[in-house]
Amino acid sequence: MWFKNVRLLQFQKPITSKLEQLSQQLAELAFKPCPKSLPSSYGWVTPLDADEAPLCYADQGCILIRLRIEEKVLPPSVLREHLTAEIKLFEQKAERRIYKDEKERLKDDVYQTLLSKAFSKSSFINGCIDTKHQRLLVDCASAKKTAHFVSLLNKCLNNLAFTPKLNSITDIMTQWLLTNDYPTTFALTNACLMKSLEENGSIVRIKNEDLLSDKVLTFLKDGNHVTQLSLEWNHQLRFTLKEDFLFSGIKFLETVKELARDGMSETKEERFASDFIIMTQTLQKFLEDVLPAFIPEENKILATV
Repeated sequence: MWFKNVRLLQFQKPITSKLEQLSQQLAELAFKPCPKSLPSSYGWVTPLDADEAPLCYADQGCILIRLRIEEKVLPPSVLREHLTAEIKLFEQKAERRIYKDEKERLKDDVYQTLLSKAFSKSSFINGCIDTKHQRLLVDCASAKKTAHFVSLLNKCLNNLAFTPKLNSITDIMTQWLLTNDYPTTFALTNACLMKSLEENGSIVRIKNEDLLSDKVLTFLKDGNHVTQLSLEWNHQLRFTLKEDFLFSGIKFLETVKELARDGMSETKEERFASDFIIMTQTLQKFLEDVLPAFIPEENKILATV
């Protein structure tokens, strides 16, 4: 349940659904196993470790939801191998080369046959609706899968979750290293990724280095821009900030873990509730700190809703 990534979105309209109503809305697009004829299926499942649990869990204004994505495993190499064999068999029987339209139909037939027999794998994406700040936090590094999550949620809520307008993340991170001037609750760690803005430009990976060293400064003065920056926040979180405003590889540090241990409860349900409150409150405070650095002046209200 502890988020490892955060993609931040803002709701267009306030979330007014009661918990029971929200569960009913999610149930309209609940997960159904992938049919034999389709390559994938996705829908909402309970975020709790119980089959009959509701489709959302809420505490102190934050609502946890979970999307399940089931995908058939059909490697392109397997499809090519079977298609080649079928084409060879077709041409032997017809005693001629296969026509283009026949090849396309045969490819579709082979694809559907293999798809119906393919194994499937499932992945899960957690999201947190912060009703106090009207935000959506998605625990997913993949932009494509996040888009699936957001699209499905928008349909359920008849609302729109969108990425807030931001200043250039790359420019801001680059200036932080050039000027050694960044928010006081942040600490630089020892890794970053830089890219040249030129076409086919170089990529510079820095690891286990002082990010304020002359070596790093030289790369920056040569025209490289920071696209990933590893940071620590307030002795509570360590993460990598990426150019698309993804907070990835989030690790909750010892001060947060101590709170979780102090709140250790007797039952699994009580521990889950305690961990959820600690995680969401930590992320709320983190975003209150980080957003003002990236939100344009005219949109500052988004950072303090």
